[in-house]
Amino acid sequence: MNTYLKALLLSTTLLLTSTAVLAGSELTTLLMLLHENGTITTEQYERVLAEANATEKESKLEKQELQAALDKATAVEVTVKGGIKVASKDGSFSTKLGGRLQMDAAYYGEDGKQQGDGTDIRRARLSLSGKMYDNWGFKLENDFTKSGLAGLTDAYITYGGLARHKLYLGHFRDAIILQELNSDNDTQFMERSLVSAFAQSRHMGFGGMYTGNNWTGALSVFGDKAKVNAGTDDEGWGVVARLTTTPYRVDNDLVHVGIASDYRKLNTGTGALSFSTSPESHLGGLKLVDTSEITKADSFQISGLEAAFVKGALNGQAEYVRADVERNGISDLGFDGWYGQMAYVLTGESRPYKDNKFGRIKPKSIFGQGGTGAWELVARYSTIDLTDKDIVGGEQDNFSLGVNWYATPTIRFMANYVKVLNVDGGEHDGVEPDIFQTRFQWAF
Repeated sequence: MNTYLKALLLSTTLLLTSTAVLAGSELTTLLMLLHENGTITTEQYERVLAEANATEKESKLEKQELQAALDKATAVEVTVKGGIKVASKDGSFSTKLGGRLQMDAAYYGEDGKQQGDGTDIRRARLSLSGKMYDNWGFKLENDFTKSGLAGLTDAYITYGGLARHKLYLGHFRDAIILQELNSDNDTQFMERSLVSAFAQSRHMGFGGMYTGNNWTGALSVFGDKAKVNAGTDDEGWGVVARLTTTPYRVDNDLVHVGIASDYRKLNTGTGALSFSTSPESHLGGLKLVDTSEITKADSFQISGLEAAFVKGALNGQAEYVRADVERNGISDLGFDGWYGQMAYVLTGESRPYKDNKFGRIKPKSIFGQGGTGAWELVARYSTIDLTDKDIVGGEQDNFSLGVNWYATPTIRFMANYVKVLNVDGGEHDGVEPDIFQTRFQWAF
């Protein structure tokens, strides 16, 4: 074989084994031309063509193996906006680490029994939430300001594989009283109104929610709280139902109306029941209205009516809540309360609404990145009556003002002024303290 031919064959072979620049069809055409003009023999043509085909197959296989390894290595996506979230690319699995830190300070202008000024960590929580196999969900959350099972808040799984239905199993919140269902990350005041005296928090149970085009229905059956051990007695149980509708909704503007009921049968051993509330301030540790323990209580029912609206930067919310107590051998009792609140966002944002409850304002601009954040003014009036027949828990009226600054979607500063207008009856009859309190909140 002459030197020219050897050089040509060597160059062709190197080209085949070291690069995939030439496509298979182009290389085949080149070899055919060389073969037809007699530059290479038939034997050489077939050998080089076979080597080219083998090299091309190896190259494709290596590329496939490399792509498979790359896909495996990048099968998840990690985001850190609004919490740390790890999710599979197909969306079938996800896990999010969330949390909240709320640090309060309060000053009390006493009018009656002394309340302690000072500072406090109101909540310090971490949570894990996410989904599995497309339709299964979970959430586990603990509040580190409390010890043991008392710190356990949400601990449940969900199933959403049925059209418009979502099922819950575990330790989750009773679906009653709108202000309680709105997360404390998102409430417009530092503390909820006086009707929180009737809140039932969370219990162990099973429930479901149906979501229609403009309405929702929820029904749950509960045992007792996770921290309760009834021993040899039957623990308490309850049934909760809630129905909501948005008869008007255009973009962010809406009207929300709801009705709910929570019936609970008390523990057969203790039958312990009481209703009380702080003066819309947590730090002082004083409850101005309090029924103390209601003796011979057998069961009770909490009923609520709720209404809310959003119109651009303006929004409002109001509720009426009643508690009816059935007692063994003596007369039954009835207590009630209501509140109404209004808010206006100076920077123009609208209060978000999803899954029949309200969320936190999301500022259009970020303070520290050339923006001002979002600013909100709020006002509320609330009242409660915990006196009936032989129970003199007292009546209380409050008026509150507040300003909220949402520096970022996760950082909020709050300032509240609470004026106790009147306390009628009970241990603190006639007191009218003033309260000024502030909060720093980081929620992600």
